[in-house]
Amino acid sequence: VLRREWLGDRVHVSAIGAFYPDWRELDTATVMEAKVVVDSREAIMEEAGDILIPISEGAITEDHIYAELGELVLEKKEGRTPEDGLTVFKSVGLAIQDSSVANLVMKKWRES
Repeated sequence: VLRREWLGDRVHVSAIGAFYPDWRELDTATVMEAKVVVDSREAIMEEAGDILIPISEGAITEDHIYAELGELVLEKKEGRTPEDGLTVFKSVGLAIQDSSVANLVMKKWRES
């Protein structure tokens, strides 16, 4: 488990390894202090122990999630700013991500 005290003040962490409700790769302090972006709020609230465990401890609420990745891409929410300290991207993976990668691989294969 990655602990907050091991990280600097202006660090970004992409957390993609823990995808079960009782698994975690980030301690509660890291999640509490971070500006958190997720791939899908719905999926995160079902699968991501990194978020669910701090919620169950009463350390954060679902509202602690700043944005979904799509909101940043569509510029509905601002991405990282100079004022931001610790940021976390928490991903549990979505089928659309797998499909997009597969399409890109096929395209590159056809071009070669």
